[in-house]
Amino acid sequence: MKTSVIVCTRDRCARLEALLASLAAAKPVAGMDLELVVVDDGSKDATGVTVKRFAASVDFPVHLLVQQPGRGLAAARNRGRAAAP
Repeated sequence: MKTSVIVCTRDRCARLEALLASLAAAKPVAGMDLELVVVDDGSKDATGVTVKRFAASVDFPVHLLVQQPGRGLAAARNRGRAAAP
């Protein structure tokens, strides 16, 4: 079963790091096909670096989508959903 976790964020790197640590520590259900989609609404902090570092440390796909700043949460959700299978 494909499970996509979609995270929308903007300039919340510290909170994002905590969320990513929780995902890394979670025990997947047998047969779960997990992927993470992070939609960055134009962050000016280290969000992109944090996501890329996390992606290199886990064994499931992590996709970082960056959109123009200020498009908002609804646009980020729609973009994340469109990227998830």
